[in-house]
Amino acid sequence: MKIAKGAPRIVFVFKNVVIKIPTICYSWDAFLNGLLANIRESRCWSCNSGQSDKGKSHLLCPVKWSSWGGWILVMQRANMELWEQAVKEYYPVPDDCHERAKYQEKLYITWIEAGFGGDDKQDNYGYLCGKLVKVDYA
Repeated sequence: MKIAKGAPRIVFVFKNVVIKIPTICYSWDAFLNGLLANIRESRCWSCNSGQSDKGKSHLLCPVKWSSWGGWILVMQRANMELWEQAVKEYYPVPDDCHERAKYQEKLYITWIEAGFGGDDKQDNYGYLCGKLVKVDYA
């Protein structure tokens, strides 16, 4: 098991799933944002059909289960290392911030056009069953 910490949530990474829970480590505000992030991801998944072969959910990492109130969110685990490696090898990130914005728009245009844009960076994407999916879409 691996533990990843963000400001609003702690992510426990297991072999096949990840479990996201809000963290109180930083502030009350961050904790509430963690609850809301879990609720948003759960709703976003279910509102986009919640099935990988229908709607727009093929662009998202599947939510397996979520608790009431956003306390716990269980998602299928995507392979983050493959995407990081591909980006480093084939899509070097420009140093200039204006060029970086254009670069990210080109790289993530599919998700932006589908309405899943925002916080588009390689840490929020991974491979699942040979497809690139967004893993943090709150």
